[in-house]
Amino acid sequence: MKWVDQQDYFPFKVKPRIEGEYNLHHADGGPPTRHEFRAGNWAVDTASFVGWSGRLWQADKVEVVEAKRHCSRYRSGKSESKSRRVALSAVRVARFYGSQGKIGRTKAVRFYLIAHRIDPTALKDWDRAWQAANVLKLGPGRPLIEAQVDRFFGKRGEPVRAASPASA
Repeated sequence: MKWVDQQDYFPFKVKPRIEGEYNLHHADGGPPTRHEFRAGNWAVDTASFVGWSGRLWQADKVEVVEAKRHCSRYRSGKSESKSRRVALSAVRVARFYGSQGKIGRTKAVRFYLIAHRIDPTALKDWDRAWQAANVLKLGPGRPLIEAQVDRFFGKRGEPVRAASPASA
């Protein structure tokens, strides 16, 4: 699993959904340069650029299956280092499903919730931003996803929680 630069670019009328660094493509055809997008604005004047592109999380099926297996081997009360590795595997799977667009959104949110519950420090700022931007789009399916996460932990020896902090 690795990050790859997106080949196509979006026009500036389409804004990124998540703040961060993006490649801006020059009008003269030069190599793209990385610039910040924060608070709905670009850090530079975009007049000399034609569009922007991001990076995509690319993984093959074998890597995703391996990371999912690693998640399924999680057991409550194991060493902190093993828990951290499981959380990082859950983040990798979540990023894979997040890159699948609308069809992978629910699975991505589920794996992000699993990773957050195991080790909140495993999520980067842009993981949290993606989750915040997409969790609201789940609508009535959100309680079902939280129940699936609770079931995941219940099978692995965690005590049942009364209410999810995300639903409060």
